[in-house]
Amino acid sequence: MATIRRAPALTRRSVLGGIASGAVGFAVGPGCCPKPRDRDNVVIVGAGAAGIGAALTLQQAGRSYHLFEGSRDRIGGRAFTNMTTFGTPFDVGCAWMHADEPDKNSMMQKVREWKDQGKWKSETFDRGMWETHDCGRLDFNDVFYGSCGRVDRAKLQSELSVAEHKLKEAIKQKVQQGESGDVAVGRLVTDWRWPNDVAATAMGPMDAAVDLYNLSTADSYATGDYKQNVLVKNGYGRVIQLLARGVPSDRLFAGTCVTQIRSSAGGVTVTTDNGSEVEAGAVIITVSTGVLAKNAIRFWDGGRDGLPDEHRQAIENLPMGLLAKIPLPVPECVHDALLKADIGDFANLLTQRSDLQNVYFLVSSYNPNLIVGFVGGDFAWSLARKVPAVPQGRQPPHEKVEKVRREALALAKDRLADLFGCDVKGQCDAAGADNGFLTDWGWNPLTHGAYAAPTPGHFKARETLREPAYKRIYFAGEAVATDGWHGTCHGAYDSGCEVANKVIAMLDKNV
Repeated sequence: MATIRRAPALTRRSVLGGIASGAVGFAVGPGCCPKPRDRDNVVIVGAGAAGIGAALTLQQAGRSYHLFEGSRDRIGGRAFTNMTTFGTPFDVGCAWMHADEPDKNSMMQKVREWKDQGKWKSETFDRGMWETHDCGRLDFNDVFYGSCGRVDRAKLQSELSVAEHKLKEAIKQKVQQGESGDVAVGRLVTDWRWPNDVAATAMGPMDAAVDLYNLSTADSYATGDYKQNVLVKNGYGRVIQLLARGVPSDRLFAGTCVTQIRSSAGGVTVTTDNGSEVEAGAVIITVSTGVLAKNAIRFWDGGRDGLPDEHRQAIENLPMGLLAKIPLPVPECVHDALLKADIGDFANLLTQRSDLQNVYFLVSSYNPNLIVGFVGGDFAWSLARKVPAVPQGRQPPHEKVEKVRREALALAKDRLADLFGCDVKGQCDAAGADNGFLTDWGWNPLTHGAYAAPTPGHFKARETLREPAYKRIYFAGEAVATDGWHGTCHGAYDSGCEVANKVIAMLDKNV
């Protein structure tokens, strides 16, 4: 087997992660690894939550595997905590631990164990306490219509709850019609005025990462109930980073992209971007459907080029939605305005507009100097697509990224000025506070979006990708997570564990 690059002993250090600096990364250096018994070996593509889950499951079972990650400076995929830019952890990717019952969330269980054990005490911001904040339901505390004032809070809670309930009931009734009921949720909305417009924003771009005309009724109905939503002070991405320490250094190959997978009756041959080849009994692919849709990985089976038709169609029908963040350090005038308006920590504010260029703000998530703006769906894509797409292994043009960064910051400052009537931009500039940014998931070549959302009429695409292609190519990750936890980090992790167990069973059966 050709020499491949591998990570030496995993070491913790600060590295630059594009515009979001301060990631905790892993050094990469040259090296080689022994050739395993081919039929017993498993290749895992992608070291995000699903890849880590698969690796740890194989590790516990005593199985041989290789874990390849395209990023050179960090692992964790879309679970990524920036540890330095704002003085406290900021989750560039997933942040909320969603669970109907927290005890059923594998990630929440890990955090509770670490908290009880005082684990990682010397390496975290809250000295091993693993402080969490129970956000409960992510209901909006305030809704503002531009600079025209906010909706009365009592009216907000009562009327918005009714609108959301009616829309969910309409979705349920439509889905009960069978396959013909899997239509765009937007078709069920007949009145787009308050409070239906806000219910649509909450359910669509701010939750599913797509607008309602792109949201499948069946997929919306199948989504887990997010009654319980918890934020972790040390960062969700940090949880995945620490879990990855269970992966031995001679099994993780960072900065190495898989470019081709050839399958046969006896196994698979995986080719990387440095020309190396690894033979295995199976491969677990955990990259996003956005990456798969870009044909970043070529597939062959015998003389056939590409995946089976049903898998290719499923990938096409599972495009990536986009929910992007605009973290923004705020001046004193905003703090004063928040206090005056009786808006406390962890408040959820929405600026709703008729042009659907809506921005949701999360206030003071463990950092009183930080407000995080969220943009989703088509509006988020309209910003992100101003940065040209590049293939894996390349960086987008810096000047394009910087232009979009400044545009996103100006947008967030303008909306805050509308809400609170103060000179946010002037005070930020005077204080030199210009280190906010727009998260890069829309143009990042290792993701091409935030999380997958099947187009209306194609809810079963998730089910199709849960089945192996050519009997030895398996898919794991948030796009194929079960029990309604698609689009979540713990759903991706659990998917990796479940698929790894399926692979073990398959290999044992074919010995």
